[in-house]
Amino acid sequence: MIVELRTYRLKVGTLEQFVRIYEERGYALQSGTLGEPLGWYTVEGGTLSSVVSLWQYGSHAERAEKRARLAANPEWLAYLREVSPFFESMENQFLVSAQIGTRPHRDD
Repeated sequence: MIVELRTYRLKVGTLEQFVRIYEERGYALQSGTLGEPLGWYTVEGGTLSSVVSLWQYGSHAERAEKRARLAANPEWLAYLREVSPFFESMENQFLVSAQIGTRPHRDD
C-alpha cells in the first residue's frame, strides 16, 4: 500500500474560491475515479494558502491506472483549466508504512 500526499500552494486570496470550485465540481470527478481520499485539508499554520490531500492505493501500478483514467476525462480536464490559474506550486510525496506495531517484539 502507498499513500500519496499532495500539497497545492495557491495564490494568496484564492483559497476559498478554489475550495468552493473543488467541492462543487472537482471532488466528485476525482473521488469517482480515485476513490475516497484518506483526507483533504486546508492549512491554518505554516505555509498558508495551501491544500493537502491524502490518497491511498494498493500499488504504484494501481495509482498510475487510476490517474491515467482521470487525466483522460474531459470533465476533469475542463475543471483543471478552470482552477490551474490558482496554483503557485504542487508537491507530491509517496508515503510508505513504517510497519510500526506489526514487528515481532524482542525481549533482550
